[in-house]
Amino acid sequence: MKFLFFIALAVIGFNAQATNGCLVGNTFYTSYIGMVTTTNGSFTGSKTVWDSQGSQHAINYSGSNIACQVTAPNGSIPRDGALCFVMPRSQYNSYPNGVAPNYPSMNGTQQNFTIYNCPVDGFLTPAVLIFGVIGFVKLRNRALVF
Repeated sequence: MKFLFFIALAVIGFNAQATNGCLVGNTFYTSYIGMVTTTNGSFTGSKTVWDSQGSQHAINYSGSNIACQVTAPNGSIPRDGALCFVMPRSQYNSYPNGVAPNYPSMNGTQQNFTIYNCPVDGFLTPAVLIFGVIGFVKLRNRALVF
């Protein structure tokens, strides 16, 4: 039983993942929408587009890992990735075939950061399953008296 408890702690307590997204200012957007090109020549090639109303994470410059935030190693964040854009999904959907008539206003750099999951996000299902199994085992080992 103690083994199951330690497994539950490992799943719930140490869940971090590398995530692609678009860094604009001090906000990291991680909900991918698609690609966009332009006809006016303001940028070349296809660029990634991220949802401004989707999942976003603040930048943490303290150096310690905080849930739901991107930790800046040594107090700085790299901004050397490819050009990317952030916009509402409705704006992206208004572009026919992903072709923007002009340069989208919110732009940043594409990055890959490690984000420590939020306290409840992604943990509820494993927690319910683990504690359900523990409860089932406990109840099976006892005679139920009504």
